[in-house]
Amino acid sequence: MIFRDVSERQRAIAELSVARENLAAIIENSPIAMQGLDADGRTMFWNKAAERLFGWSADEAVGRLNPIVGPEQAAEYAELRGRALDGQIVSGVEVERMHKDGSSIAVSLSTSLIKSVDGDMIALIGVYEDLRPRKAIERERSRVEQLGALRELAVGVRHEMNNTLAALRLEVELHLDGPDIATGQRASAVTMLALTDRLAAALTRLDRVEQLQSVPYLGDVRMLDISEQR
Repeated sequence: MIFRDVSERQRAIAELSVARENLAAIIENSPIAMQGLDADGRTMFWNKAAERLFGWSADEAVGRLNPIVGPEQAAEYAELRGRALDGQIVSGVEVERMHKDGSSIAVSLSTSLIKSVDGDMIALIGVYEDLRPRKAIERERSRVEQLGALRELAVGVRHEMNNTLAALRLEVELHLDGPDIATGQRASAVTMLALTDRLAAALTRLDRVEQLQSVPYLGDVRMLDISEQR
């Protein structure tokens, strides 16, 4: 009879089991959406953050081909998956993925190819960062910058035009006060004064631009009404 002490082996197996359970718990409870795919492209695991981000439950996602890839994203997905399977680094690539309700979500995708000691593929892990909060901040920053530029333009235009109108009005008034001005010329000069007054009144309404909190628009053309309010 041969007696063999297997306590070390059992301890190693127990430690490995605990490590696997801990890893599974980390993945499941990670605040970052994570998905594991097998060699056939079927979902192996789908954590809670992925459920919250994409709307698919783990029961709905596991065992099926990638549910967040729509027909319009299939070619791009195949290209990125092929790169990842070839061992290339895919990190922080901005892509569109599909929510369960059919809407599109902008996410940052990073992948990691997990292999066994023999070099066989265990899983292709995809990590998804929701870009919507970042994009909302970028849109707000762009809005603020656009408003600032628009207000600055309005102030500059009003200042320059007011100076020009003041000089023009002075020239017309001097012409009117001249002793040799003809009747027809006088009528034209009076009309010019009325037009300068009208233009000056329109320029005062540019303060609406300076007070803007948003930029109204119609279609793709930004519109702003500075006509006289009646």
